[in-house]
Amino acid sequence: MAIGYVLHPDHWGAGLGTELAGLLLRLAFERVGLHRVEATTRPDHVASWRVLEKAGMRREGLSRDHLLVRGRWWDSVRYAALATDR
Repeated sequence: MAIGYVLHPDHWGAGLGTELAGLLLRLAFERVGLHRVEATTRPDHVASWRVLEKAGMRREGLSRDHLLVRGRWWDSVRYAALATDR
């Protein structure tokens, strides 16, 4: 399962992303019973890295040309959390 979230810029830096990511992970593991949850972000989006890491996800690597956006290929940094990590 993959998770995702988008916050309006007016709410950046208030801890809401970390809270949302943590909530999604708790739901995935405790309610749904998943073993693994993945997330990706852009390599240049350091704030997203911090959100995922604060929520307990671990960086697993870089996927080159992972996502086609408006005719251009983008790399993605991959993160994951396992139920056994908690």
